[in-house]
Amino acid sequence: ALPIWHMRSILNRPVIDIDTIGSYGDVGVVICANSKISGDMADRLTSLDFEDYMCVDKDAVEKMDSENLYSQTYHEKSGKYALLYHRIARCSPDVWNISVTPEDFRRHLEFLKSNYRIVPFDQLYSCEGECMAITFDDGYADFYQNAFPIIEELRVPVTVFVATGRIGTGRSFWWDEIEDMVWNNEELPAEILLEGETIGFQSEAAKFEGTERIRQIFFKYDFESIDSRLDELAGLLNTSRRNNPAYRCMTEYELRKIDKSPWISIGSHTVTHTRLTSESEEKQRWEMRESKHSLERMLGHEVTTFSFPFGCETDYDEVSIQAALEAGYKRIAA
Repeated sequence: ALPIWHMRSILNRPVIDIDTIGSYGDVGVVICANSKISGDMADRLTSLDFEDYMCVDKDAVEKMDSENLYSQTYHEKSGKYALLYHRIARCSPDVWNISVTPEDFRRHLEFLKSNYRIVPFDQLYSCEGECMAITFDDGYADFYQNAFPIIEELRVPVTVFVATGRIGTGRSFWWDEIEDMVWNNEELPAEILLEGETIGFQSEAAKFEGTERIRQIFFKYDFESIDSRLDELAGLLNTSRRNNPAYRCMTEYELRKIDKSPWISIGSHTVTHTRLTSESEEKQRWEMRESKHSLERMLGHEVTTFSFPFGCETDYDEVSIQAALEAGYKRIAA
C-alpha cells in the first residue's frame, strides 16, 4: 500500500489514516470497495469502537438505482449545460433537498463565472462553443431575498421559471404544506394510516421517511385531488393547513422588480405546478396558455420559455410538448 503522504500528493486531497479517524470529531465513513476490503475496513473500524459507517456494495447501489426518480442519465456532449436551482435559503430541515445557502450560492456563481460562459436559457442552443444556463424553478420568495442581490452583484444571467398560481398569494406548494404539517407540529401523532399504509414519525429518520412517503402517495394525483387530500391529511396529523411565510413565493412586485434586471429572464412553469401527466389534455393546454398570459400581463412583455414541473420523463408527454409549442413557447426545458 502507498504511504499516506504519497497518496495525498497523488490525489491532492485530504487522506486520513483509518486508525486516526476517531480524532476528527463528528464524522461518518462510507466504504466503497470490494467485499473483502470492505469487510476488513469494517472490522477495523469496529475494533476502534467507531460505529458511524456504512458499506456501499452492489446491493446498495442497485437499491439506490431502483429508488432514483430519474430512470436514465443523459450525458450531454454538445457542450451546452443547464444548471437547476430551486431555493437559496437556510432551510432546516431541508426535507426535499432543494435548498442551497446564500454563502454556497455565491461560491457557486463565482466558480461558474470563472470557468464557463453563462448565457440566458433562451440563448443556450444558439451560442457558439461551450456555454451554460443557470435556471431556477418555482418562484420562491427567497430567490428575490437571497439570490437576486448576489446575481446582480456578480452580474450573472439567470432564468427563473415561475408557477404563476402562487405569485402574490402567500400560499405554499403542496409538498411544502406536507413538510410544514409534519415538521412544525407539536401534536404530531406517532403514526397515521394513509390510504391503507401505516406511516410512522417516532424518530427524526422516521419523520424524513414518512414525509417522503406521503409525497409519493400524493404525487400520483392531479392538482385538485391533492388540494382536497391535504385537508384530510391535516386532520390525520392533528393540525390545520396554514400559509407559512417560510415557503411563500414571490409577490407581483418582487417578480416585476427582478424582471427589470438585465441579468434576469422570466419563463413559465405552469399555473399550479401540477404533474402534467396526471391531468387531462384540456387541463394541460390551459396550464400552458394561462401561465403564459398571466406572466405577460404582470410583466408587460412576451414570455417565450417554459419548464416542465418536476421534469422527469414520466411527468410530461407528447401532449405536454405539443401544448407548450401551441401556446407559443420557443424554448422548453425539462
